[in-house]
Amino acid sequence: MIGSLSHFVLFLLSYLSFGFMNVFIIDWTFRYRIKRPKIVYPLSIGLGILIAILSTLVYETIGHDDSPLILLGSPTEETELLLMGFILLINVIIFVFLQEKWWKKLLLVLIVSDLLQRLNIMFSTASYIFIPDHFPKWLDPELLVLLIQSAFVLFEFLFCLMVGKINGKNNSKSFPLPLIFVIDIVVGILSEIAIDGVFYSEDISKEQITVVLMLLSLSIMVVGMYISNSNRERRDLRELNSKNEEYINAQTMHFEKRAAADTEVRAMRHDMRNNVQVLMLLLEKGEYDKMREYLEEMGEGLSRSDVSLHTGSAIADAIISEKIAEAGSKGIDLTCSGVISGVEFTPVDTCKILANILDNAIEACGEDSIRDLPQRTVELQFKRTDNHFMICCTNPSAHYVDISDDENRTTKKDKAGHGFGVHNIRTAAANYGGELMSECKETPYGYDFCLEMIFPVG
Repeated sequence: MIGSLSHFVLFLLSYLSFGFMNVFIIDWTFRYRIKRPKIVYPLSIGLGILIAILSTLVYETIGHDDSPLILLGSPTEETELLLMGFILLINVIIFVFLQEKWWKKLLLVLIVSDLLQRLNIMFSTASYIFIPDHFPKWLDPELLVLLIQSAFVLFEFLFCLMVGKINGKNNSKSFPLPLIFVIDIVVGILSEIAIDGVFYSEDISKEQITVVLMLLSLSIMVVGMYISNSNRERRDLRELNSKNEEYINAQTMHFEKRAAADTEVRAMRHDMRNNVQVLMLLLEKGEYDKMREYLEEMGEGLSRSDVSLHTGSAIADAIISEKIAEAGSKGIDLTCSGVISGVEFTPVDTCKILANILDNAIEACGEDSIRDLPQRTVELQFKRTDNHFMICCTNPSAHYVDISDDENRTTKKDKAGHGFGVHNIRTAAANYGGELMSECKETPYGYDFCLEMIFPVG
């Protein structure tokens, strides 16, 4: 006779497969960020335990066959209703805590829930192949059923964990929703084939076919993940090549400007004796106006030759100098203050972070609706405390900007080729334990946008 504990464990395994696993697949395997995971995960487990207790009480109160296989293949109407209610409740919780647009949350919840149910059906059916028709006296049927079900639930969890690792431990980009939908369709077709029994025969049982189809379904998920990763890696390589080229060009231009400035300074130093003589002559004659004009002309020459941007990083100096020139050509004032300290950025990450931040800021200042502002200023600051280093960039914006996720938020028509700036900044910052934050305040002309990156130092 199956005892209450066995009933409870079998129900709990089922609810964990539809509850905890649902949250885990969306959050870990497919990388869709869930707010407050420390609340959502325990909540899904706690609800699973609560509903498992309720299902056990309902099942035993009504009274059914106590065969160890009864819970695997013959759920009662009451327990099915409880399972459906539990799945609905879990989906509502996921919908509330997902950090996506409402329509994407709805599609994601429906597709992943359907995919998980199909996989669970095949996993449950496949477990029959390991359960004998007749149990020897020395073999406890209860223990065998519990072990087999536990093994399949553990295998399902480990598989989803493995797929998540394939997707990349530090990857913050979500698995494409259309590809999840395609996987669900293919797995659904395989699941229907398993249920209809098209290929069953005396030599090939339903359970054997189901195992083959189940493994094929899992293989499809792995292949889909590799396809997604390959596409992302190709895009990241194109972006990396672009940034490397930008970095090299920025360095070249910066060094050319420095060489030209050095030549000009040497020429002015060579002429300094003559300049002093001219100034002395004007002073003796009392021609103070001409003397002032001469000094002003000398001052302009010195200003033109000043390329003394010193952030503590030659690469950062080169990139910022190029962006200052680019902003100036568009009537935008770009200022920079502070030094880079406490974090040793690689050349590529320096370019990724600064080039993307300043490109976005300059582009925002170039919007038609704020082009007539008396002063369009991009302010870049580097700040250091005892424990943190911070990069802060502020600029006016015509639109409200939200960078809470990595969706493409570009307004350009070529959305496939743009909108990856925030993702690249966030990815580069993650290499140094950095956090990305933003604030967008409404103003009479539009908005003031502030982007901050905070890095631990020590």
